[in-house]
Amino acid sequence: ATFSGPTTINCSVEGELFVKGDLTIGGDAVVKARVAAERVTVAGRVVGDVEAEVAIRLLSSAAVSGNI
Repeated sequence: ATFSGPTTINCSVEGELFVKGDLTIGGDAVVKARVAAERVTVAGRVVGDVEAEVAIRLLSSAAVSGNI
């Protein structure tokens, strides 16, 4: 899926996430996907690679299994 502008995910998602803007993965989210955005903040669980043009922020509740 491709989104434009600030995007927040608070559910389960599988596949690919591309965001032209900031992406927040909420604390209740389970994302099994390749993720790419300008800035990524992770509070939930990600299984897959995470890419950011500017910055990646992992909160204390974050769990990432993949390349950053």
